[in-house]
Amino acid sequence: MLPRVLEPEVMDTPDEARDYDAMDHSAVNRAFAADFLSLHPSARGPVLDVGTGTALIPIELCRQSATLTVVAVDLAEHGIETAISVRT
Repeated sequence: MLPRVLEPEVMDTPDEARDYDAMDHSAVNRAFAADFLSLHPSARGPVLDVGTGTALIPIELCRQSATLTVVAVDLAEHGIETAISVRT
């Protein structure tokens, strides 16, 4: 069995959240969303994304599916604040 290694931080500052959000995750997020929707083609939601970070995956899921609803939560308040401020 592989040991579980926890991540050391939870985007503790606004700068960490912005830096994470600025990284290019677009290709892997598009592929993840397409794979999820191909496995669940009639999904409407709500789908729960726990540990959403700056909500890049839920946003991509909703771009690819006009009928899907996603509820996104994260322990890092700065991640959620970044998701809201950058995309509104």
